[in-house]
Amino acid sequence: MRGPWPISYGIWGLQYLGGCSSGGGVRKRFVPDIVAIGPPGFVLVIEAKYRSERGGSIRIEGEKVEKLLEFARRARGDAYIAVKFKGDDWRFLPITDKGGYRCET
Repeated sequence: MRGPWPISYGIWGLQYLGGCSSGGGVRKRFVPDIVAIGPPGFVLVIEAKYRSERGGSIRIEGEKVEKLLEFARRARGDAYIAVKFKGDDWRFLPITDKGGYRCET
């Protein structure tokens, strides 16, 4: 299964909200792919990236990272980028600094 939806299976016990604009860039305002809410004070804000080929890289622009961090700050949560290359498991990168990110297989 492609996209961020398989991540939701790994966050049992949390309330899960899938971003309504995942993969489309249809909104003017940034909406993360996943927001997971648990016990009071526990919020995960996740932007998911998937590549169907191995050996490539995934880049996340600095502007998107800043918007992810801002969303997480307003939600009082932690920001992550979930990365998956075909045939590999999901990897979760905690995001704490502004700027672009790059992940390779």
